[in-house]
Amino acid sequence: MISLRALHPRFGVEVQDVDVRSITANDGYAEIRAAFEAHSLLLFRDQHLDDAAHLRFGALFGPVEDRSMGRNGPEPRMDNVTNLREDGAVAAADSLHALNLTANQLWHTDSTFLPVPALANLLAARVLPSMGGETQLVSTRAAWRDLPDELRARARTAVLRHRLSH
Repeated sequence: MISLRALHPRFGVEVQDVDVRSITANDGYAEIRAAFEAHSLLLFRDQHLDDAAHLRFGALFGPVEDRSMGRNGPEPRMDNVTNLREDGAVAAADSLHALNLTANQLWHTDSTFLPVPALANLLAARVLPSMGGETQLVSTRAAWRDLPDELRARARTAVLRHRLSH
């Protein structure tokens, strides 16, 4: 039995008392999925996942998105966000790679541009700075719930018009 601790009044919980390496489709996943559906954001602290375990856990939620388009072989793999170059050196602050990372810190969303967006993103922090490095998250579900009924109705109408025109 997992326990949940609220991270924010409107969304997000810390899932306690679980090692996600032990979760399978038949053992524990239903409870994890119910928490995800109810809270949008799940935080699992102190997990010790290698790439294979991370991908196995992610696959419980559905197909793992491989945005490499096969460049990395036939199986999906972890994408690492890092300021290290392939040779192990730190990328220069004014390099295109570092500038792209900086821009992603300002605002970033994954997969929303795809015809079928990913259900979830599973992030793992592997190397943490001694200070800073916070990740801020938002919930479009919470934002939708907070919209006045009139604005929600206008948004639904706009989406329907868009779908009918395409």
